[in-house]
Amino acid sequence: MPTEEGGLGEQMNRPPFGIGAQGFDVFELQLELLDLGFLHAGTYVDHVFDEVTEKALNDFQAAAGAVVDGIHGPQTRGLLFHWVQRKGFLDWLVANKGLVELTKEAYGRDLEDFCVWLEASGDWLWTVKEDHISLYVGQLRDRHHPVATVARKLVAIRQFFSFLVNEKATLPKDPSAQIAVPIVPDGNPKALTEKQVEELLASPVGDKPATYRDRAILEVLYGCGLRVGELVNLQVDDVDLDGQLLRVFGKGRRERVVPLGSAAHQALSQWMSGVGRHAALSLRSSSQKEAETAVFLSVGGPQRGTQLSRMGAWRIVRHHGDNLKCPLGKDQLTPHVLRHSCATHMLIGGADIRYVQALLGHVSINNTQRYLAVNEDQLRQIYQRAHPRAEVRLKDR
Repeated sequence: MPTEEGGLGEQMNRPPFGIGAQGFDVFELQLELLDLGFLHAGTYVDHVFDEVTEKALNDFQAAAGAVVDGIHGPQTRGLLFHWVQRKGFLDWLVANKGLVELTKEAYGRDLEDFCVWLEASGDWLWTVKEDHISLYVGQLRDRHHPVATVARKLVAIRQFFSFLVNEKATLPKDPSAQIAVPIVPDGNPKALTEKQVEELLASPVGDKPATYRDRAILEVLYGCGLRVGELVNLQVDDVDLDGQLLRVFGKGRRERVVPLGSAAHQALSQWMSGVGRHAALSLRSSSQKEAETAVFLSVGGPQRGTQLSRMGAWRIVRHHGDNLKCPLGKDQLTPHVLRHSCATHMLIGGADIRYVQALLGHVSINNTQRYLAVNEDQLRQIYQRAHPRAEVRLKDR
């Protein structure tokens, strides 16, 4: 069998994959790949790269799109070390912390960005020191990333290193432990006025499937206060039109039942009928064999007739907000603004905060209390316009 660098069957007489006694040898690397589902049981051989492992590493190199230096070269081994540890961490987060898939994807992007930055500097996870992370955070700020974005990326990095030290014992020391996460200003949620919401909900006009879908999306986002992820993940079995209820799965797959108001019920009923969703299903390409159970579907492009994406829902809200005279600006009109508007208008209308908390699916009432500040601002404006003594004070100024 070939024994040159990168060949099959090369014996392990090189330094470990990693740092000293904490590093990986090939057998350990094979076990990691096996645990992550990259290999099948029985395919690894002690201290030897067998053909299946060799193919797996070649596949990884192709997926990474990296310039590689042979199957056992330090660059390839470093890239694979980063990939293995990231994937292990993300799978651990979902299994042990109950994070939803979207949060896992966000953490994955943040950690991949950090690892790419490390690799471009010639560094690896096992060489990272506190100064490296401080420099990375400084560069994020220099590029004018919002404080919330910097904080999120740093939280992902800190949890990742904590995992490598405390759960995996892959690293001896956590270089991120002493780096403080930036404080994110706790601004009040943005909301539309009731008149602006009415204008937005009246925007979809016509009798095409897309019109019925868009009207239902806007009515459900505002009428039920759903997050965009909750909306696009709604399944047909989650909709009870007779009982005018929706079963919603929020963060951490927490289930709640929310009522459908009359306007949302009417719009959703039209979409779920033959002129709406059923018509959209007929647009599916012949290659799409599996049944589609999502409520909201794409009606254009190669994925027509399949589940609508989060970005698709964002574009729908933005599209119908283009002509809306919104003080937020059309670029800030998002599905979450409709969720904020739902909560704000309910509190202004006298709803108990505990009911609003249950409707929105907030675990802590502290999250719901943010809307009270908006409520107080609205009440102050109403008071100044309507109360006779307030008017007197304004005239006296």
